[in-house]
Amino acid sequence: MSNISIVLYLITTQADIVIGMKPRYIQIASKIKKYFNKRYKVVSWIHFSLNHMPGSGNSFEKMQLFLPMADAHLAISSGIANELIEIGIPSENISIIYNPLSRQESTIYPVKQDGIARFVYVGRLYDEQKNIIGLLKILSTFDKNLQLDVFGTGPDEKVIHKVAKQLLDEKAHVVWHGWSQNPWEQIDNADALLLTSNYEGFPMTLLESISRGLPVVSYDCPTGPEDILKNGENGYLIPIESQEKFKDGMTKITNRQKFSDREKVKNTLAFLYGDAYTERFKSAMYNILGISE
Repeated sequence: MSNISIVLYLITTQADIVIGMKPRYIQIASKIKKYFNKRYKVVSWIHFSLNHMPGSGNSFEKMQLFLPMADAHLAISSGIANELIEIGIPSENISIIYNPLSRQESTIYPVKQDGIARFVYVGRLYDEQKNIIGLLKILSTFDKNLQLDVFGTGPDEKVIHKVAKQLLDEKAHVVWHGWSQNPWEQIDNADALLLTSNYEGFPMTLLESISRGLPVVSYDCPTGPEDILKNGENGYLIPIESQEKFKDGMTKITNRQKFSDREKVKNTLAFLYGDAYTERFKSAMYNILGISE
């Protein structure tokens, strides 16, 4: 959508709330509101860590400059809320709403006791963010026979394949599934999903995994995993770059006793399912508009 189209819409709209997901949209909406005496509330809704927003026009400097122009802010994780506070946004102007999630009927069960640990990676093959080479290095030191199922493609695919062959050729079986519309339909049994990202927003991969009963071992990267993972209940949250602790978390899960009840794993995300999310979002909108529920 061009800036001209956005400006024309904002000049004529009778909306009560205008939500912007990029800093330049916040800037434009705020200026139009001021110059044309519009009554709408400008609300930011950023879906990445402020330090790692993709796109050349979304630098941290622009976040600092333009986000305070908004009247209110929606945050999809407590980490993003904290980042907003760090750039000077009052906490009372921030509503943490997370992301919605559907309760899944299907379940991914533990694997059979066959001496092979089975792990899953779902996401882009983009090492700068996802730190997949870091994950391969951890796997290369793992003490058990393992299989890694990788779902996804990306700009670093060839390099990652090469590193995997070098590090894991004789230590693990890596299955490259490529891009899939719904990778979860192809996973019947697994021990855990693995995430070693350097940064996220509110990683849906973790949610999709846990909602199917599959526990997770994840770095506590900015932002999102700390809101999703409950140690010992749906996986393990590991201090970022702590490779030995990450490996320890993998080892605990492969003992296959702690997370044998996959329905309990699913229920740890009850706060995101259905009506719980709807009520949280509605409450945020009412609060922004000054309406009593």
